[in-house]
Amino acid sequence: LILTITKLYAVYVTNSLGILSSLFDSSMDMIASIGNLIAVTIATRPADHKYQFGYGKLEAVAALIQSLLICASLIFLMSEATQRLF
Repeated sequence: LILTITKLYAVYVTNSLGILSSLFDSSMDMIASIGNLIAVTIATRPADHKYQFGYGKLEAVAALIQSLLICASLIFLMSEATQRLF
């Protein structure tokens, strides 16, 4: 969290695309780690009357969401880099 805040300040001060991409990487890692912690915690629950086969598939959903976050940051950074190029 401290690293992410520091990078956010550095982007504000320098407007550097390199630091911005590092900020996105750190932010996505933090969000993905928290999401995976929640998903694994829920996925370890035993089967019940609502979900007969358990909650294990939630880990796959969390991995999909993490992949979508990475793709979204890729699209944003490519767009930003293209704008700065021209």
